[in-house]
Amino acid sequence: MSTEEQYETYWSEKGYNPTGKNINIIRILTPLIKPKTRVLDIGCGSGDKYANHFIKAKKGLWVGMDISKNALKSAKHAKKYVVDFNNPPFPNVGNFDLVVCVEVLEHVLYPDKVLAYAREHLSDGGTAVVTIPNSYSWVYRIKYLFGINTAQGAPKRYEPPWRDPHLRYLNKTSFEKLLRTVFKVEDIHIFSLEPVTYRGISIPLDGVYPSLFAANFVGIVQKARK
Repeated sequence: MSTEEQYETYWSEKGYNPTGKNINIIRILTPLIKPKTRVLDIGCGSGDKYANHFIKAKKGLWVGMDISKNALKSAKHAKKYVVDFNNPPFPNVGNFDLVVCVEVLEHVLYPDKVLAYAREHLSDGGTAVVTIPNSYSWVYRIKYLFGINTAQGAPKRYEPPWRDPHLRYLNKTSFEKLLRTVFKVEDIHIFSLEPVTYRGISIPLDGVYPSLFAANFVGIVQKARK
């Protein structure tokens, strides 16, 4: 099965096909998006998590990119591109006020090239919002300790872990290093998106010990003006 085939299945009724709004992402993006804000959405999926919310409210001029044609069918972006971010080069689509890259870097072979692409298409003074799952929260550390299957990315990947769609496993430190390899002079702010929850158990200490208790990390980068 090719990467393209895997993600066509992922974004189908037989696959994971994630739906539902991500309120935390919407909260972070809301102050950054005005009616004419140009937004590049890397790995946009179906748009259901956040983009379609803003598009319905007529906020932002959205361009979406994803490897899956199935996902893009549901996306409401004004322009949509089928892009495999494991196979550069990527299309030249102009500059944007805001680049959004939500839960994408863990799926690609070259996360630094994806970030470089984001920076290249970010206008001077523009903002990039990048998120990753915390692969070393207390939940995963316990599983690692006892040798329990830790396939990530979709619940249905636990039975056949070789189909785990995650290729990169990052924590706060490695995420920051990755961002700084590309955004060398920009202001970078990294914080927890939400506390990790496992079987109804949530310990809201992600603001104090994010490496252990954060479910996800958000990196917000302001591109320097020339």
